[in-house]
Amino acid sequence: MPLPATGMTPANVVVDGAGNLFYADTDTNRVRRISPAGLVSTVAGTGLPGYTGDGGPATSATLFSPRSLALDEEGNLYVADTFNYRIRKIWGVAASAGPAIAPNGIVSGASFEPGIVPNGWATILGSGLAGTAATWDRSIVNGRLPTSLEGLSVTIDGVSAYIAFVSPTQPNILVPGGGVGPKEVVVTTASGARLSRASTVPPFHLAQ
Repeated sequence: MPLPATGMTPANVVVDGAGNLFYADTDTNRVRRISPAGLVSTVAGTGLPGYTGDGGPATSATLFSPRSLALDEEGNLYVADTFNYRIRKIWGVAASAGPAIAPNGIVSGASFEPGIVPNGWATILGSGLAGTAATWDRSIVNGRLPTSLEGLSVTIDGVSAYIAFVSPTQPNILVPGGGVGPKEVVVTTASGARLSRASTVPPFHLAQ
């Protein structure tokens, strides 16, 4: 929505590397982003006061009177959630100096907990990983998931993963089969950047 139509009361402001302005909209229990073009969007909070949603989409979480904000070099946004007495972290929501995978950013696609399992869905949390959001179109690749989408590809211990969705902050992949244990996850972006991070093994994954 255009900025003049919001009627919001910002409490604190930070700006990322792309010129997006983030502020805590304290009265509506949300964190908002204003693009350089002046468009306003919600990046965290439902509008209701509360303390829910850790580990899931930030726009489905509840905050209670958010105030101060801070950004780190990987594009993560930190929110002082005043009446919950917490610092909340929103992964990869801001533009960073370059593509990056978040710490503990290799997570289960089902639970958003750190760790992946063979033949399961996984999500990679980060920033600057793709230039745009795109979903696999089965009509283009004969009904089969691709191993590259919008120029982004992922390997796990050297084996290509299938990709269902990409965005600057969140590619969703199907993990190749293989043994249990930590895996090396390598993301190659359309610009040729090669990012590597080791995954963990989730506690619910038992060796056969």
